[in-house]
Amino acid sequence: MRSSWNGWTIIVTVVGCYEGVRREGIGSGQSGQEVRAVKGLDLSERFYREVVSPVIAAALPQLLGRCAAGLIGFGSDVLGHDDEQSRDHEWGARCILWLAPEDYAAYANTLDSMLDQEVPSTFYGFPARFRRHPIGYFVPAGDEQRGVHHVGLTTVQRFVQFNPGMQGEQLEPLDWLCIPEQKLLEVTRGRIFHDPVGDITRIRESLAYLPEDIWIFKLLYAWQALDVNADNIRLCASRGDTLSARLAYQRTVDVVIRLVFLLNRLGMTETVELTAPSSARGHFRWSSSAVVQALAKRLSPELRELEWVGGIDQWVTNEDILVWANQYTKFKPLYSAQSKASRDQIGDWLI
Repeated sequence: MRSSWNGWTIIVTVVGCYEGVRREGIGSGQSGQEVRAVKGLDLSERFYREVVSPVIAAALPQLLGRCAAGLIGFGSDVLGHDDEQSRDHEWGARCILWLAPEDYAAYANTLDSMLDQEVPSTFYGFPARFRRHPIGYFVPAGDEQRGVHHVGLTTVQRFVQFNPGMQGEQLEPLDWLCIPEQKLLEVTRGRIFHDPVGDITRIRESLAYLPEDIWIFKLLYAWQALDVNADNIRLCASRGDTLSARLAYQRTVDVVIRLVFLLNRLGMTETVELTAPSSARGHFRWSSSAVVQALAKRLSPELRELEWVGGIDQWVTNEDILVWANQYTKFKPLYSAQSKASRDQIGDWLI
């Protein structure tokens, strides 16, 4: 049977509660429909062109031809999914400026002070100044506080060090494995407003998607994880262990969703033949062994020799690790580490 993924559709319904907090002054002077229609990317680009760029042009015009501006990284507005409910934090008139290293050293403090003086509290009725919430993110400052502007001053080198954790522009295979896909999404979505040099645009293009070898490596993990988890659903259910069956089902759905995302981001370059159903503990299923074997054969020798399979975001779930580059890059040595004990004696694989 030829593999085909175009027909796969997974609908996940999440039922939850949301308690919104209305903020006075946001979008004032506009109709409710106009306020709802405003998207963060459009607001921020207008903010850059009408506020930030004129400040630079007036005092440091030499920077305009050497710095880039845009909005990428965290936030529902970067993905274009922002709405009224997502405006409670880190949403408003904001942008990032990428300066050349020498300009950052010479002018960053000056430019930051100038922006602090010129950026208003609101921009077209939306937040333009913010205060730091005790948890760590920024929320609108409000009328009672002046707050700070939300124009991030950085360099391309510093930006990629923190997002997504690159020490240089070239990534080795183990570097790719240590970058969660959500960080790649953050860097490659959003919008660049101005880039006369082209450095940040080039970085974004280089991270557009996983190299094929890394993609295959992550597919291999997903297929193996699916094979392990799916068997337990009916096994637990047949024993009347409903809770364990539901947990196994949840894990299987999670693996399937990740697998579908992988398969639909980059098409298979060759046909994979699936075997006929095989028996597993009395239950029939389609064997994934043929897929796993076919993928393993296409791995580079470097990846084939690793003891770990898959990327960090496939086997680490701690958000505090997956969000911060200084945390998830620590896992790189794990891929290179080799076990000191080898199971090469009689009975070793049975204990």
